[in-house]
Amino acid sequence: MGKFRAVLTVHVWEGINLASKDSNGLSDPYCVVSVIPTSKPSKAKTKVKKETLNPTWQEVFNFKLEHWESSVLKIECLDWDRFGSPDFMGQFSIPVADIEGELIDSYFTLLPRDGKNDAVSGKIRIQAHVKVTEQAEKGGKPLVYSDTIDKERYKSLDAPHIERQEALFQLIQCEKKYQQDLHHIIADYYSPLKSILSAGALEYLFQNIEEIARTSTRFLQALQERQKENDFVIMKIGDVVEPFIKQFKCYIPYCTNHNLISERLQSLMQATPELSSFFTEDKDASALEVALKLPKKRLLRYQAQLGAYLNTLPGEHVDKESLPLVIDQLQNLIAEINNQVREKEFVISVQHLYRSLEKAGQHSLMTNAQDKTRFVESITKVTILQDDLNTPAIAILFEDSIVFIKQNKKEPISVLHQFGLLSATFTDLPDCIEYQHSMKLKTSEVTLRIEMPTAQSKVHWLAAAEHYQQALLYENMMLQSRGLDEEAEGVLEQAHTLIEQYGQLLPIEYVNTLEEMLNYICDQRSEQEQTRENITQVNEQLHSLNDRAHQLNKAEAHANLTNSGSTIGYLAVNSATATGSAIKHGVDSFMKRPSNL
Repeated sequence: MGKFRAVLTVHVWEGINLASKDSNGLSDPYCVVSVIPTSKPSKAKTKVKKETLNPTWQEVFNFKLEHWESSVLKIECLDWDRFGSPDFMGQFSIPVADIEGELIDSYFTLLPRDGKNDAVSGKIRIQAHVKVTEQAEKGGKPLVYSDTIDKERYKSLDAPHIERQEALFQLIQCEKKYQQDLHHIIADYYSPLKSILSAGALEYLFQNIEEIARTSTRFLQALQERQKENDFVIMKIGDVVEPFIKQFKCYIPYCTNHNLISERLQSLMQATPELSSFFTEDKDASALEVALKLPKKRLLRYQAQLGAYLNTLPGEHVDKESLPLVIDQLQNLIAEINNQVREKEFVISVQHLYRSLEKAGQHSLMTNAQDKTRFVESITKVTILQDDLNTPAIAILFEDSIVFIKQNKKEPISVLHQFGLLSATFTDLPDCIEYQHSMKLKTSEVTLRIEMPTAQSKVHWLAAAEHYQQALLYENMMLQSRGLDEEAEGVLEQAHTLIEQYGQLLPIEYVNTLEEMLNYICDQRSEQEQTRENITQVNEQLHSLNDRAHQLNKAEAHANLTNSGSTIGYLAVNSATATGSAIKHGVDSFMKRPSNL
């Protein structure tokens, strides 16, 4: 076995509200825990818990991983049968890379198998964490700070000082390992492939990897020079790191495409037979995929390691002032990358959705009553919790409706639910054991509990749905009010004419009261007209901002869609709360029109 580089520990705690598979209304559940791929047998089983839908296992399993960055943890729940094969009760998967750096402790929703109509329900609680060991080839232990400094000098340092130096030592050691990995990518893959791939194909796959390698080299040299200034006792680091933040912007074009590496590599291998022949058992394509994802992981680790060092500093330390600004700049850089990644993923999702609906004969879902393409606000994988069943679905939020579809590789796309936005109410649900990141969707016909993938996605959906509902309400009110306004105008003119003709025959007090009432109504109508104009201006400004965001942020995506023969409108994420409150204020004012009009 090759050296293992990480240990994954999985603690399977318990299950709640699992599906009934036996005639007595209960089940005999157990879990199969597996990791793909690993260097040794990678499956483990919990004990069977008889006749229960809420089992408690509390069993711990350890897996030694070589390529942990590309491994996936999979949990299957099965019902034990004495004489037959076990019944499937649900499953879920977690990329091991998502666990690294933190302890996962959560209830995970059980889902059916892809292409199967499995009746599954409930959740399973697991704890999991990854310890990256980077074990040495011959059993030697990794270097620590005390190995690199004079023993007497080391003994003279107090514990807080040693903790700070250890944090900086790990930063430098990680940068050394990272630089070695980058040079490995360039020497073993990038340079040899120059004779196989065109310059465009090479950039398509590796982006600006050479520029990133040069930046890492300069950064490591600067860190090592500071390390040598005072015999391996670093007094400050903020002034060394700060100048490199601007240089780290070279990560933006690379990292915004890193999640497409697998697809890009596969497409190039299909188009270029020589590329497929290039990969061997010792130099396989999956290893390159893992390696090409390292730059974004390193960028994230910069933030974590600098934060760890910052936490060791006393209050008066000089880095206390400069380093928080550096970390903020790193966070902004990562946020910019994540925003661009989300934009690209959204565009790809819209393109894929459009093609899938067209292929399934469901193209009408993408068009409104005027046969115009609907704006797509969001496409999200969700779980519908209804009638004690967990149903995975894709939720599509349009500007005027919401659609839930079911899609897998073995069956054509199908529509589970479709609602007009004004017919639905959304309620935020607090997190609990049974459901997390959930909201309730209610119409006159059905009530659904929707589990979103993250808390952030739930907040966005609720805000966006409220924004579009208010916009639709405003449009409907404007349509209905036009006829009323025309009728009211005629009634007011008739009232003024009658007062002029017959006012002399009525008591003066009565005439004055009528005139005051008419003047009041006219004033109210003027205010309402101004409110209507204000609302219209807000609406026009909102559309203008959306159009500008669409042009600036998604020009490339729009071109791709146009070239593919499909023109799809979609909106950037809006500041729904601010614009929604402005429209709501206008709508509330408009609703105060006199009842006799």
